[in-house]
Amino acid sequence: ARDWDTRFAIAESFVAARLAEAKRMSAEIAWAYRQVIGSGGRTRVSVLADELGWSRKHLAAKFSDAIGIGPKTLSRIVRFNRALSLSKHQLDDWAGIAADCGYADQAHLVREFRDLAGETPTALA
Repeated sequence: ARDWDTRFAIAESFVAARLAEAKRMSAEIAWAYRQVIGSGGRTRVSVLADELGWSRKHLAAKFSDAIGIGPKTLSRIVRFNRALSLSKHQLDDWAGIAADCGYADQAHLVREFRDLAGETPTALA
């Protein structure tokens, strides 16, 4: 897909299909998924694991089996999507967008954009 709105729609459809296919997604995984989405990708995997009484590794394995990607990857995608959406309204305020989306700093946001999209934030905006 050429534009990011289409790419995110495809990703959301994939995750929704995985959720629908899951014969019996555990309540714990459903809860963890809702926490990641509801927090805008800002919830730490270690916090989710602690809340569930699981190890991070166990949570990541169960989450990946049910959803198709790990909780950290989902968090990165959710934050990236939010940052890209905010960039349409806060033109060139990358430091502010980074802070709003939970990135450590603007450099962290730039690294995530390069990792996930292969481009800098400015090139995508």
